Amino acid sequence: MCQGYTEAEARLLLNNLDGFRDELNEPSVYLETLSKYTVRFSMGFQTISKATMGVFKRYPDSADTYIKHLARLTTIANLLGTGYYDASTVLLRSSIEAFLRSNLLFVHDLEQRGLIPEIIGIDGWESAVSDDPKDAMALGQLCKVMSNLNFNGKIKSPYQFMKIWYLNEVTHSNIDIIEAGDDNVMTKQSIRKEFDEVKCDEFATVLLRFVEFQIVFWQSLIDAFDPQIKPVIMLSIETPADDTTFPEYQSVLEGRFVEEFEELFRLAGILGWGEKVLPTMKELIAGKTNSGFPEGWWQPEF
Repeated sequence: MCQGYTEAEARLLLNNLDGFRDELNEPSVYLETLSKYTVRFSMGFQTISKATMGVFKRYPDSADTYIKHLARLTTIANLLGTGYYDASTVLLRSSIEAFLRSNLLFVHDLEQRGLIPEIIGIDGWESAVSDDPKDAMALGQLCKVMSNLNFNGKIKSPYQFMKIWYLNEVTHSNIDIIEAGDDNVMTKQSIRKEFDEVKCDEFATVLLRFVEFQIVFWQSLIDAFDPQIKPVIMLSIETPADDTTFPEYQSVLEGRFVEEFEELFRLAGILGWGEKVLPTMKELIAGKTNSGFPEGWWQPEF
């Protein structure tokens, strides 16, 4: 009470703090989260994990910095599932920042190897890829550099797309955010964790936006120097997600092979193939982007 707390407040803190956790309440939060958000969270966490490993396996010498961020995503999932929404949101912001830094290091390594043209005319590029901690950029600055690299598909502002402003609100909490925090014992009068659908929904939205931006970046960058038929991630095959989950990524995929398909149709006309021989443009694109060419995806009729 000598610290300015009333007797009631002092007793509340004594009974609820000192590392005590309501171990019995967390499983109920987990079960409710699982029943309502397992699909959306699985779409996000599985997609980013598998895409990260896929990029690393393709380019182990250039993309190795991404791997160390995966463990943090596991921590985020665990915190989220047990009602620590604010903590998981703060860590998500930290993870996004880490991935963006790795993106710039990936681009810089490819530039140094001569696989992509030299990066010139981008404000802050030298600081963005510097090894000196004093040159470390804030998240907003990283988003600006990423935007200027033009490996973002149709996403004009990574900052707005990933709702960084919301993450900043939670991380750099003003008094209103602190009062509404899920760990504010003084406001809640308890440390019991409760399922919060609003915070869950907001987190899921930001998570999926981050994942979509990341796979759009990887696909756009790799197509610029090492185009391959197999995409960075085959959504409906490797993850619970599909083309409607990540529309910006799907847009990038559909634009990859348009020229090749147009040439195919031109040659087909010269050879006199009938319409039954060729699949539609949409089927071709779907086959190359999502299905991974499963057996029998197209059977021509002669």
